[in-house]
Order: sequence, then C-alpha cells, then structure tokens
Amino acid sequence: MVMKIEYKLIDLSYERIKEQTHSYLELKENSLKWSVRYISDNRKSDSDEALGWDEDVFHCYTIEVDRKYVRGVSMQWLSVTRVWLILVILDSVNDISIHRKRESEASELFEKINNYIHAV
Repeated sequence: MVMKIEYKLIDLSYERIKEQTHSYLELKENSLKWSVRYISDNRKSDSDEALGWDEDVFHCYTIEVDRKYVRGVSMQWLSVTRVWLILVILDSVNDISIHRKRESEASELFEKINNYIHAV
C-alpha cells in the first residue's frame, strides 16, 4: 500500500453524523480504495425542512478501482453548504466525494490525490 488517508466525516446541511466507524482513502500501488461506515440523521426532503429527519440511518460504502480507471480530481467551494468538495473522478457510475470545512485540509488532500494520479 502506498498511502492510507483517514479523515473525519463532517456534518452537512442534509446529514448529521452521529457515529463514525471509519472513513478513509487508500492510494495503493495498483488501485484506489475509498471506504466509509457511519450512522447519521438525514433530512427527509432536501427541499422541505418541515418534513423532519430520518434518524439513525446506517451507511456503508466501499469503492475500489484499478488505478488506470481514476480519471482525475477536482476541488471546489460549495457556497450553499459552505464546504469544500474533493471529487475523485472515476471511469464508472460512481465518483468519490469528500467534504472538508477548511480550505487547507481540502488542498492537502487534493494534492495527495493529484500526485497519486499523475505519478509515473
């Protein structure tokens, strides 16, 4: 394994993290693996806050792709949610989204992923 980057999930406007088992990105020699496992409260409707929240929603996601299918990485400020988004673009249906509150954290993560993608 080349590098394992562990990080803490953050609350978003539509999701409040209650318990986190793990969240990490592994940049391996021949593949990239992203895995998160957590419990959160999720808003029932993105457009109508009055509907309330679904409580204790269990999430478990793992994506592992061959390195050659990692197409790129972008970093952008999402003004509505007021967080930085790191988007790892894959040659598949799912991309990987990682949110950070501070630009410095987002930049550091972006650089690590970008260097991994472009390493020969």
